[in-house]
Amino acid sequence: MSTKARLHLEKLRFAWHVGASFADRLRLCWLLSKHIAVNRGLTRHSREAEEYRIRYAGKETSVVLRDNLTDGLIFQDVFGIECYAFRAQVQPPKCLVDAGANIGMASLYFSLRHPEATVHSFEPVEHVMCRRNARHVHPHALGKEPGQLHILIDPLNSGGHRLTIYDQDSTLERLEVKVERLDHLIDSGGLPAPDWMKIDAEGAECDILEGLGRHLSALRVLLAETQSRANHEWIVERLRSSGFARIDEHILHPDASQPHESYSIIHAHRD
Repeated sequence: MSTKARLHLEKLRFAWHVGASFADRLRLCWLLSKHIAVNRGLTRHSREAEEYRIRYAGKETSVVLRDNLTDGLIFQDVFGIECYAFRAQVQPPKCLVDAGANIGMASLYFSLRHPEATVHSFEPVEHVMCRRNARHVHPHALGKEPGQLHILIDPLNSGGHRLTIYDQDSTLERLEVKVERLDHLIDSGGLPAPDWMKIDAEGAECDILEGLGRHLSALRVLLAETQSRANHEWIVERLRSSGFARIDEHILHPDASQPHESYSIIHAHRD
């Protein structure tokens, strides 16, 4: 069996396992397979959002996914591959910030894994979809300077929207978004200082962590995707100087140079 065939079979097994009913299993299998028919010109993506019932972590819940190129892949990464699973034995979160929540898959995952935690989802572009999968959604970006910035909208990759300060692609549509410092929101009573944080912000990861300010001392667990070697090294050094005892670095693309070609995944904790 070829690698491509094996990977697709794993997708189908995941869809069959996670679907709450026979109908949901069939629909999820089709969602994760449809790109094959699209590539052969047999059909097209409708881009319509549909609700699916899934079973995960001993619970049954709804998830809303669009019929496009990326929502199904994000769903599989989060719930199938479990890219945000934290293997170390650490105290579960009380307040978790999901910075760059996109369509809310990671937020939903953490809510199911840690039902006692409050998950705050920050998403400036896909916040309408995010609200269908997450509870506490903030429709703006996080950074080191409050104000307004422009985000490039990638029409083919809902996970590839990024701030223009990190990419100047003139072919993509621009959207002006509000940017807040996380420590300002905490100090004003908007949310508690998070003890867990997930960052996937297409290049803004350093600015978001810097915007946490003095509240970095309250953070016990960080899961972050970095977009460059420089960003990776900056975050690792900041975590070490802040007293994080364990920093696991997973280098994905050592020569990453494209705007949404991830350099690494960082899992870090203090305990």
